[in-house]
Amino acid sequence: MTELRVRLAGEGPNELGRDAVDPSRAEPGVIEALLRKVQPTGWSVTGRTKWKDIGRYRAKGPTPGEADKVLALAFDAQRAEQQILAFARDSDGKMGRVAEIRRGVDEARSAFPHVAIVGGAPHPVLEAWLLALQGKTGTETLSKAGAQSRLTETGVPSKDTAAMVAAVEAARSEERRVGKECTIQ
Repeated sequence: MTELRVRLAGEGPNELGRDAVDPSRAEPGVIEALLRKVQPTGWSVTGRTKWKDIGRYRAKGPTPGEADKVLALAFDAQRAEQQILAFARDSDGKMGRVAEIRRGVDEARSAFPHVAIVGGAPHPVLEAWLLALQGKTGTETLSKAGAQSRLTETGVPSKDTAAMVAAVEAARSEERRVGKECTIQ
């Protein structure tokens, strides 16, 4: 069986891994750690894209919004023959961003049916997802700063990628609800 090819996209090293910043440091990020929790083998990361580096999907029109960026990512994944697109883009407390990303995922699934899309907007930030993995409830109601400080209080500095990955790996494996939008198994 051929391994599935996966494209990751996120805002920086916490989502994508240290090699998103420094290619000589092959350390996974939170997205890869979450994927390994669900499916340990049978796939490999064959591309990483920082959110700020996503190109345009539509050649004309206004500055690309979040939905357009999701479409561009799916297009790039299809062009690179990657079967899976996995991404995270913090909502930063902006519910409009969450809606835009959902719309982009829906459009991309329709336009690129051969690319499975696993992605969304952690609300308010990725740190809230990590708190939820630790069994904390109500994390989706925290502010960005609140989620980051609460995660630090648990011993996981919010900008320490290795510590964040370790927190994912330490999470129990049974089904757990993450915020209101994502179920991790």
